[in-house]
Amino acid sequence: MIKKVIYYGRIVCFILYLLMMFFMLPYIYQSGWPGILFLVMLVLFVSSTLWSLLSNRAIFKEMVSYNLIIIALTLYFAVITARLLLDPRLQISTLYTVNIEYCQTNFIILSFVMLGIVLNTIILYLNSEFFEQKKKKRQ
Repeated sequence: MIKKVIYYGRIVCFILYLLMMFFMLPYIYQSGWPGILFLVMLVLFVSSTLWSLLSNRAIFKEMVSYNLIIIALTLYFAVITARLLLDPRLQISTLYTVNIEYCQTNFIILSFVMLGIVLNTIILYLNSEFFEQKKKKRQ
């Protein structure tokens, strides 16, 4: 039961992650090469996540830690997005501006986390393929 809740929570968080990314596009473009790295890793992350959802493998549904990492990634990005988009000091005054290094640092961190998730997705898939082939040989 809890595995299904976390799995569906991952799907909801993935959709929220994509929505927040659209709101953050101006900051992503302003941050320079970390923003480009973030976008490249985002494409890889979206591709691997869609692939894992469409492959309908049991390993992706049952791995609680894998799903929790994606949920944690979304929560981290939500904190950054809320900090940049909802801070009243940014909306009221032009004296308080966002330091672009804040964005760059967080986009680099998010890029590495997304790279880890992509590599983890590949390893989980290969691992499940290996065990399925081994199971077929035993039969």
